[in-house]
Amino acid sequence: MINSPIFQVDGNLITGFDLYKNETPAWENVGRYATELYSGEAVKLIKEHPTGEPMFLYMAHTGVHAAHRGRFLEAPQGRVNSLKYIIEPNRRTYAAMVSKLDDSVGELVDALRERDMLSNTIILFMSDNGAPANLDALYPNWGSNFPLRGVKGTLWEGGVRSPSFIWYSQFQTNPRVSDQFIHITDWLPTLYTAAGGDSNTDLPVDLDGIDQWNSILWNLASRRFQALLNIDERERSAGIITKFDTPDPTRRTWKLVVGSFGRGNVDGFYNDVRSPLNPLYDYNRVINCKAYRALTTLFEPTTKEYKMADMRRQATIDCRDASPLDRNFEPKCTETPCLFNLDRDPCEKFDLAPNNTAIVARLYNTLKVFRRSLVPQIHQPLDLP
Repeated sequence: MINSPIFQVDGNLITGFDLYKNETPAWENVGRYATELYSGEAVKLIKEHPTGEPMFLYMAHTGVHAAHRGRFLEAPQGRVNSLKYIIEPNRRTYAAMVSKLDDSVGELVDALRERDMLSNTIILFMSDNGAPANLDALYPNWGSNFPLRGVKGTLWEGGVRSPSFIWYSQFQTNPRVSDQFIHITDWLPTLYTAAGGDSNTDLPVDLDGIDQWNSILWNLASRRFQALLNIDERERSAGIITKFDTPDPTRRTWKLVVGSFGRGNVDGFYNDVRSPLNPLYDYNRVINCKAYRALTTLFEPTTKEYKMADMRRQATIDCRDASPLDRNFEPKCTETPCLFNLDRDPCEKFDLAPNNTAIVARLYNTLKVFRRSLVPQIHQPLDLP
């Protein structure tokens, strides 16, 4: 719910009202559920937009984030009650929040259909990081990155690999699960090209992002071969992923991790939510949702139940020997860097650095090159009034 939030930073309580409409505090929305509010505003923008003009709509939901201490999670009680098969109460509320987010996607897609804009629209859904799945986090949300290692704020795959999808009418003939290597910075030049621009001539030459539109459109190899995850000079941690062009497809994607995170307290596996009590995946609910029904007005659906099941299987990461009980899981990377083969080991369980010293040296030297242009953290205390 929208209200006056309370935050605690360095022992100081901070209150404030952070919801504005342009430059005016939107006091009239106190007490409304934020996901519903944002969705309604977005639908209104779509309905009022001239259909003959281009439109860029960015909507950043806050709904699946934790709120403040004392009441981390909030969702309409009716939606929470509809998920009683989820035994853990916080997990049930979190699922209700995700369910409302799912409703929002359907409302936007349906609004585009009503305005006859859907066939010429690109829809991108993504997250900026993994969940703070460790329940001792400052602001936990009971999400799960399992079986991936780590949580939000770490450079493990559970912190930096996030689910996403992109929809465009021209993808309809070839729906697929993509394993193309894409970094968040790539979306600017990629979407610019998709909208008709020329990213080679119109955009700055020193962008971090790479135009991946043709790779996505035609299912070609990614143009990206490397992604710097972070260099934190204060925590003495860093991470980088590099893809090599080798004949063996299971030895192409390598990740170097230097250091630890959260003093080693968030380097494990957390919140395995699999349970025999969970109901089977209900494909009929997908078929009957607003987004699916809106899309079927354009095309005969190609994603039937068997296809959905196959795509879910392809998208599922299975690290059978990952354990949520290994809170201080080895290998640790504080003394020497760790090297992981993400093609074979996406859960980062096996440090291959001792037997691949040349790859370690190459990635570590690349980190040192990036380190030269690092802008030091200011790290000033919070400026309280």
